[in-house]
Amino acid sequence: MDFGPRTPDFGLRTLFCSFTFKIITMQLRIVISLSVVFLAIGLFAQNEPYTERQIRIYDEISENLAIIKNSGRDYVLPMDINWNYYYLTGDESEGAILLMNGRTKTSTIYKPQAEYRRRMPDNEANDSKDIKDFNSDLMLQLGRTKTLWVDYSSMVNFEELGQRMQNLESINNLAPIIHNMRKIKDEHEMELLSYAIETTAAGLREVMKAAEPGMNEKDFELILKYKFQKADCEHLGFGIQAASGPNATHVHYGNNDRQTEKGDMMVFDVGARFAYYTADISRSFPVSGKFTKEQKEIYGLVLKAQKAAINTMKKGVNIQIPANNALDVLNQGLFELGLITDSNSGWQKRFWIQHGFFHHIGLVVHDVGGYGGILEPGMIITMEPGLYFPADYLESATRRFSRSVDSAEIDEFIKKVKPIFNKYINIGVRIEDDVYITENGNKVISKGVPKEIDEIEKLMKETSLFNN
Repeated sequence: MDFGPRTPDFGLRTLFCSFTFKIITMQLRIVISLSVVFLAIGLFAQNEPYTERQIRIYDEISENLAIIKNSGRDYVLPMDINWNYYYLTGDESEGAILLMNGRTKTSTIYKPQAEYRRRMPDNEANDSKDIKDFNSDLMLQLGRTKTLWVDYSSMVNFEELGQRMQNLESINNLAPIIHNMRKIKDEHEMELLSYAIETTAAGLREVMKAAEPGMNEKDFELILKYKFQKADCEHLGFGIQAASGPNATHVHYGNNDRQTEKGDMMVFDVGARFAYYTADISRSFPVSGKFTKEQKEIYGLVLKAQKAAINTMKKGVNIQIPANNALDVLNQGLFELGLITDSNSGWQKRFWIQHGFFHHIGLVVHDVGGYGGILEPGMIITMEPGLYFPADYLESATRRFSRSVDSAEIDEFIKKVKPIFNKYINIGVRIEDDVYITENGNKVISKGVPKEIDEIEKLMKETSLFNN
């Protein structure tokens, strides 16, 4: 066989290269086309929740107009924002106005000039115009409108519209309709809330591992903030409570400046915020990593009450029923401990209770939905019973109950319970979880941070990256 040099066949090579180029070009076109499709799908997925929410508003306002302005004040974020506006648009432009036309099923966002000139965000679900066009556009559409829907929480100035406004038959409040929608979380909201909750749980696990007597409460706050920001949760849903010892007996505490001591009970109330959706979890544990007998008694009682409540948080149940179940368990346990002398006494059942046990969460930590009504699938509601024993609690009892209870009865009560109360001074316990209501029961989304006594003590034996 001849293996000597040969003259190259340029025709064959050219044909081969041409064919190869065509294949590569075709593949690139396919890749580019698929990329465009996937990008479009991605943008649609981002826009879809806002579009779907607006469609539901169209159904409510019929062929009329709705107006909602983005102005308000969030008590944590340094910005003006109307959460009803954001819920419908995904837009953050301060001072913007959303105009919805139920007849044409179209919506437009009117933005202040500085906001309008910015690049349109990827999740922009509406056409945008300069806010100077708002009054003229509204004037044109008012002629076919009998009813105007406005978010009363953030009013728009209509003075320039004059006679056109007088021709309306009614101006209705849009806020209750949006609030009723917001209390049921859609898939998009569930993803954001779940991430915020999981991030909060991870932060609390870290402080449990890091905890040791001598640390300052501020150390724990900084650990939590570090963990949250590493997970892209730049903001908090509310101020962090990292309360130790006597501070743990305050329902709301935020100074976070005390140096912890051996024997302290700690109460954390914290929520990371992701894409404006906020978690809310409370955990209580001994800074030394080991519960004392008295701490176990109070903690175990609060945990038992919380479990009893969560077990009854189901579709079709009035939310007050789980709360009442928690209250019954607490008072039965307090009676058995000797901290209540009459289990049938109405005022004694309220004596040790310092706050409510539940609320909705979402764009706001105490989100819309109220404190009553029937549980429905899609709701996310906290359950947070607690007991607190500040040193001066009994002394303040006469003042707190004197209007409704005879002072002699209060004095007799204090005389009996004080020796027992003294064992629990400076113990505070709150256990709070975020509970998602499903078709067949519920799901505790915040279970990523332990709450059983043995699980807490086991976790606290581990070493944190923040330990020296």
